[in-house]
Amino acid sequence: AGYLVRNETTGNRHGLARTIGDLDSALRSAIAGGEVLHEVVIGTAPLRAMLDLDASQTDIDATGFTRDSVWAMTINAFVDSLGSLGSRDEIIARVAAASSSDDSKLSAHILYTGSLMADHKEVRGFLDAVRDSLPDSLRAFVDAGHVCAQFGLRLVGCSKEGRRKVPLQHSIDNGLVTLRDYLVQPSARSP
Repeated sequence: AGYLVRNETTGNRHGLARTIGDLDSALRSAIAGGEVLHEVVIGTAPLRAMLDLDASQTDIDATGFTRDSVWAMTINAFVDSLGSLGSRDEIIARVAAASSSDDSKLSAHILYTGSLMADHKEVRGFLDAVRDSLPDSLRAFVDAGHVCAQFGLRLVGCSKEGRRKVPLQHSIDNGLVTLRDYLVQPSARSP
């Protein structure tokens, strides 16, 4: 059992870190070497409710909304779609968000750390609910296309095109500061 990773830089498709400590060491080494690691998510196993938000500033400007309002509406839709899991404040306290946004792009991974969903099909249904609660012009910013039987998300700390994925202050303030907090599948599993 362990954590599967893919090294985007070297093309190594599946490495295995046996423990969270091994994964953390591999991540630190990759970052130091300028490499990009992705968590390999096995969609047929339990995983966190998650959302991959990607929008260029040009696309945001075309909607007539501000960047801040796109972020707020997306977070609200995410939290509201989890409403049966607790109070709004309880859910918000368990939302881990990491961003690699800059002036040209709004990019973030948002995860709910409170419980796991059964599989990728349940996550797809959740993402459909999130998208349905957003204005039509924002729905394309929620990337649901990659959530399938196996997919990958860039690990927190890694850079892409000079943008490093880092936890947002709200998440840090709520104690969501470890690598495990930002994994879609936070428990070691059999490959």
